[in-house]
Amino acid sequence: VAMARRVRDARTLAFAFRNAYIEWDPARLEERREAVEEVIELARELGDKELEVTSQCDHLQTSLLLCDIAAFDAGIEAHVRLGDELQQRMQMAHGLILCAMQALLAGDISRADELNADMRRFAGRHSVPWAAAAGDWHTLILRWEQGRLRELPSAYSVAQEPQGSLLS
Repeated sequence: VAMARRVRDARTLAFAFRNAYIEWDPARLEERREAVEEVIELARELGDKELEVTSQCDHLQTSLLLCDIAAFDAGIEAHVRLGDELQQRMQMAHGLILCAMQALLAGDISRADELNADMRRFAGRHSVPWAAAAGDWHTLILRWEQGRLRELPSAYSVAQEPQGSLLS
């Protein structure tokens, strides 16, 4: 990072920061967030939307770990916008997953359910299998919250057992 600053190369600095903050200690989350924010600014200066969207993911994770829901919400909006601009299926699917998670965290179960269904349709239409798997997890969490575990297919049988057996 220090060398990249000395040579004043924005791309090298962004690369150095990303490699430095990926492994940072959870006790240094504020420092990590500052580094991530700097990478986002560097990405914008460079006009590198791919670097910006991946750095937004890092910012979302850090914001959530810091319980900064306002920053998390703003980061989701930025991520969705960038995913749409880039027209990358992976980023678009990730945006839908994040929006469903956001609704679930806010306690808006019906909106989370709608977004989960949208994401599952998107994953099927665009062959994004990992997003379909994320949809399975979201479905499990949603049905749990709704008290509707018995409606799940047999693939979810372990979740349909009494709560105590999940912990054993």
